[in-house]
Amino acid sequence: TIMDTKVLGPVLYTSLGQFSFNEGTKKWERLDWIPDYLAFPRFYDAEPFDDNKIIYSTDSLVMIVDYANKKISYQQPFTKIVSVCRYSDQELALGWQPGKVQIVNFLTKQIVKEYRISSELNRKTISSTIGEVRSAVNGSLLVATDYGGIFIIDRAGNVSSYKHDPINSKTIGANTRYRVLCSNNGDVVVGTNNAGVSIFNIYNKQAGHIRVFSDGQGDFYDTY
Repeated sequence: TIMDTKVLGPVLYTSLGQFSFNEGTKKWERLDWIPDYLAFPRFYDAEPFDDNKIIYSTDSLVMIVDYANKKISYQQPFTKIVSVCRYSDQELALGWQPGKVQIVNFLTKQIVKEYRISSELNRKTISSTIGEVRSAVNGSLLVATDYGGIFIIDRAGNVSSYKHDPINSKTIGANTRYRVLCSNNGDVVVGTNNAGVSIFNIYNKQAGHIRVFSDGQGDFYDTY
């Protein structure tokens, strides 16, 4: 991954370690204070916490690295955390692969909230495989899943599901999601492996025209 910091500029996370660019020597220099337990083969996810702190999840830990002070400001054992992001000044959102999102207070190291992310397959409710968890500009959490579409967890704890509907062109392009991010103006960009990019705005619910609709029992209707 590549993460931007105010104190060092871009930090490259590579198989040979982490590097920053020295403007004086015009060379990339290895950060020799990064601990071994943040080695490349253990990496799962990274996301900024603030201008000089980056949140990382590995195969066994979640941590916050402070690049300004060259130290690990927080670390806690977790496994199968495939995605992490900032939730508040004192909290992180953790995405567990088997359909679970937790909010941890990194000052007390306590789990303060938990949400189950599930979808329906062959008329059965199953846990949705989480691919990425990212914060939206309005404070909600965006959860991208494999086969389950996009989920939004708002600040009140309400979980909404958004899926592809083949007869509604206003829905997301496919239910298999791999990336999701939100811009400062509320635009949410969702990436898939085979259906391109879908974009919506988390603040605006625009009107749309549906030419064909279903009664939910297998029958479809046009304007007549």
